[in-house]
Amino acid sequence: MRKRWGVVRRQLWVMPALAALVLHSPLSVAASTDASFVPTLVGACTFSPATGSLTLDANPTIGALPGTVPVTISGTGMCAGNAGVNVISLSLSGSLSISCAGGSGTLVGSASWSTGLPNTQPSMSATVVAGPGTVVLVLDGLAFSAVANLTWDDPVALATCPIIGASSTGLIGGLSYASQS
Repeated sequence: MRKRWGVVRRQLWVMPALAALVLHSPLSVAASTDASFVPTLVGACTFSPATGSLTLDANPTIGALPGTVPVTISGTGMCAGNAGVNVISLSLSGSLSISCAGGSGTLVGSASWSTGLPNTQPSMSATVVAGPGTVVLVLDGLAFSAVANLTWDDPVALATCPIIGASSTGLIGGLSYASQS
């Protein structure tokens, strides 16, 4: 029971920050930052081994103790929405204050879609909140907003992270977006 309470306690510490981001849809995030934001394109993207790959790379490794770590999140996924079916290419980088138990920070980067809709986002920011094996991204670009809920798809990396650290893991999950073009 003691071990289980430790997991619950850690989850309770991380959950308020995650809940604050998860409860926001791309529309509510955009509306809170720009009252004139009226999306014309909305959709959802999936990141999984079957639909494309999204990878989190850290150098040096994410370890048991918190530290500032350079991180890159990049890859592709399948999207569907009122702009049709297409492929998203996402690339984010920066430094996060992170450990195996979680962390946060801001990354910057770009997103593009195979059909050109939504418009390419050449410069956007991503607020990141990570928990044990989870990553939530709130993306903000030019007339664009998105929320991604992702999990590590490598159980070995998650299990061994506190012992040997983690330098790379695949991410699976979904991203919902709203865009003005």
